[in-house]
Amino acid sequence: MDYAHQSSELLAKIEGHIAKGGQKTASGMQAAVEPLLEWLGHLHAHERTGTGDEFLDGVRSLTLEAVGGASVGLYRSCILSMRGQIDALFSWLYFKDHRVELDRVFRENEGYRSKRESFEYLSDYYPRFSSRFDILKAARTRTSPDPYRALSAHVHSIGFDTIPQLSSLADMVGDDATAGQCVDVQKEVVEFMTDVLLSCFAAKWASLPDAIMDAAKARLSSEKLATLVAS
Repeated sequence: MDYAHQSSELLAKIEGHIAKGGQKTASGMQAAVEPLLEWLGHLHAHERTGTGDEFLDGVRSLTLEAVGGASVGLYRSCILSMRGQIDALFSWLYFKDHRVELDRVFRENEGYRSKRESFEYLSDYYPRFSSRFDILKAARTRTSPDPYRALSAHVHSIGFDTIPQLSSLADMVGDDATAGQCVDVQKEVVEFMTDVLLSCFAAKWASLPDAIMDAAKARLSSEKLATLVAS
């Protein structure tokens, strides 16, 4: 491989992608993550325990990484970042109350929780988590109840349509149509993540920011909303 030539082509293609539609994609991605950033601000202010706070910082960083990846056309990087947002959030929800288990992760690089294990934990230990999540899932605007599975297929390249087909470094930069798809997927990821968070913390609805409650009101009837926030 002629690295100098291929890297030059890669840089030129990225620059062309940015000039053509990078700003539009970045704006779309930023708007898509805004509801999640609202939640992160609230969680930083009111729900940190001093254990595992790094995961919350990681979620915020992964949103920025996704915006950057999509805006320069590196869509596989964006997909990895979007799945990472989900992983980091679930890690925080579990480890924030499990100092001993987190110490083991740092000490031995063992004891990580899968997304499935963390979801089961929330169902078992957060009162009414499952029933609240079912209410929100029934009123979802996203196409998939759980976008994590589709993202994982791309991350692990486990299907013919998710295996990368590259002949040069410049081929890592995707086409313009994929930019819009990334924005749409990020919206679905954020709705899924914020549904998880609202299922955990709906009983504290009176202290949640207006933007969070307004988003729930836009999707739910008054009856369903009352059921959601009931203790």
